[in-house]
Order: sequence, then structure tokens, then C-alpha cells
Amino acid sequence: MANQNYLIPLDFTDVTINALKYGLEMAKENEDRLTLLHVVKSESNVSKAEADMELTIKKLNKEDKLRVESRVMVGDVFEDMGRFAEQLNTSLILMATHGEKGLQKLLGSHALKIVQNSSLPVIVIQKDTPYKPIRKIGMTIDIEKESVPVVKTASDLGKRYNAEVILIGGKHSDPSLRAKVIAHVRTSKDYLKNQRVDSSVVLLERDNFEKNLLDFCKSEKIDMLAATFYPDTFHAFSQKFVQHLFENQMYLPVITIDSDAAGIKGLYSF
Repeated sequence: MANQNYLIPLDFTDVTINALKYGLEMAKENEDRLTLLHVVKSESNVSKAEADMELTIKKLNKEDKLRVESRVMVGDVFEDMGRFAEQLNTSLILMATHGEKGLQKLLGSHALKIVQNSSLPVIVIQKDTPYKPIRKIGMTIDIEKESVPVVKTASDLGKRYNAEVILIGGKHSDPSLRAKVIAHVRTSKDYLKNQRVDSSVVLLERDNFEKNLLDFCKSEKIDMLAATFYPDTFHAFSQKFVQHLFENQMYLPVITIDSDAAGIKGLYSF
């Protein structure tokens, strides 16, 4: 299996240092590498950022130092992160959101800006998210076909970390809506089967779905959630839903990808 390179945006706060720690543990399982990136607004800020980066790397142990490289780049952290990730030949972005009370929604929305401006998958963790080996991935499915594209990302992780992907949808009483969910589950399950990734399906009550989802994750010991980000929708699995997942009280990491970037029209038909 080819080695991969994960991008870790750093601002040198404790929460992004936790993303670095998480990324190092994640990378060790398959001998992957990390690129640490700090984005500054102007050239005048580069020297100090490079010194801060050097100090951060100096604190790592010898083995971890060999696994990382670092860059300081000038740009906009929200608009340019996806472009920088591609320039640096990384396969995904692993970033942290600040979880201070009162700021969660604001900073969660900032994370979504990076997702929206990236063609790569983004893993979002919180300050208190511990690393656990990825063996069970819970992937959310909705009535809209835009909820499906993250299956490729979940499948890639499933193969890389020998993880099961559990497809999680809501129970619909309306026959037409129920048929849509079943169709999307079937498409996702077929894709996972073709990729030789173990999968299973569960449908949860739609009332208080987020609570039911987290209760299920707790009881089944889910290690990561996967959900497609697609804006401009009024349905349950929307921008607001993904943002809430970023702030989940179980501190589960969440992997997401923008539905437009995933190229749904070329991959799926319903």
C-alpha cells in the first residue's frame, strides 16, 4: 500500500497541536507522512512563523521528526488551504476546531469554509479528541444523493485501516423517502463490496437524529464519523448538521468532503 501524506494546519495553539499528535498516531499505522503548514497573511510574518514551527518540531521525538516536514506559506487560511494541500501533494487535510464554549459555531463554520474550498477530504477533530485506531467508521446517508459521495473517502480509509464502514440512515414513514434512502444505501454498500470493504447498515429514528446517532456511536464504539458536506439544502444532512458533528460531545473525529468536489454527477446516478 502506497504511503500517503497528510496536511496538518497549525497555528501553534494547543488544539492544533492535538491535531498534530492525532496525525502522528494515524500516520504510524501505515508509515505515512505529515506536512505541517502555517499560513501567514504577509511575507513580514514568515520569519516568526518559521521559528515557531522549528520550535514545535524540536519538541517531537526522533521517530516523529523523521515523519514530518514543514512549510510556511502566504495566503488566506480559509480560501487557500485546499490549494496549498494540492500543491504539497497531500491526500487529505487533518485539522482541529477550537472548542471553547461560545466560539464553537463560529469556528465550526470556519472549518466548513476550508472544506468548501478544498477538493480533498478533511478530517476535523476537537481539542479533546484522543487518537483511537480506526476500526469502525459511521457514515451518514440521507434522502439526497449528495449524501453519498463520502463513501469513496470512507472506503479508502476502510481499506487503509482495515475498518468496517457502517451506513447510518434515518427511518422514513413516507414510502418515496424511504425508497430514496434504501437506494442510496444500496449504492453505497455495492461500492464498498466492490472495494472489498466490510460494511453493515442501520436505520435510526429520525426524531432527535443527532442524539440517536451519537448514542449509537457510543454503544457500537464508532471511531470516526463520515458525512458529505453539501450546502444549499433544507434537509437534515445539511451544512448545519455537519457543523454540529464537528462539535459532537463524544469528541469523535469527523471526515467530510464537499459534494461538488467529489464529482457526484460523474460517479452516481439514481
